[in-house]
Amino acid sequence: MLPLISRLGFLQIDTVRNIVRAHDHILWSRAQQYREGMVWTLLRQRELFEHFTHDASLIPMDVYPMWQRQFHRLGARTAKAAWYRSGLTTADIDFIRARIEAEGPLSTHAFESRPRAAKMWAQPPHKKALEQMWYAGDLATSHRENFIKYYDLGARVFPPLSGTHPTMREQADWLCDGAIDRL
Repeated sequence: MLPLISRLGFLQIDTVRNIVRAHDHILWSRAQQYREGMVWTLLRQRELFEHFTHDASLIPMDVYPMWQRQFHRLGARTAKAAWYRSGLTTADIDFIRARIEAEGPLSTHAFESRPRAAKMWAQPPHKKALEQMWYAGDLATSHRENFIKYYDLGARVFPPLSGTHPTMREQADWLCDGAIDRL
């Protein structure tokens, strides 16, 4: 499945399930030997990582060195966004990170806080903090169980980067060239 996802560039994952989730249908329609859920093995084996393209997606790990610009860009954007302001103190956020460091991968269900408002898209403060750290690459998706995301430290999920780092421009050009090739 990894070569197929690499040819696609990424695989958007979908929480909606009418018959099967869209990501399972996308893979099965291109490779009938694919069975529902097989993609999660590649995530657990660190062949893929999860991040945001235009939605949550699984991306081949060989893209990771060129994804640094995205971590920086999306991490900065969410840090400034009013919606991601959790109301938690820096000490509260450090405590969330320290729990993951000490206990290993945790889902949002491991934390207790309630949304500040009963609005439709309201999320608890800890969820906003987890997601902001995820966008920045400080946390990463370790795995999913029944589609529930488990957060771990990025340093434990992502491979170490080599000593040389492409510039932001080189990263953007590489990503754009890959998108154009796939079109």
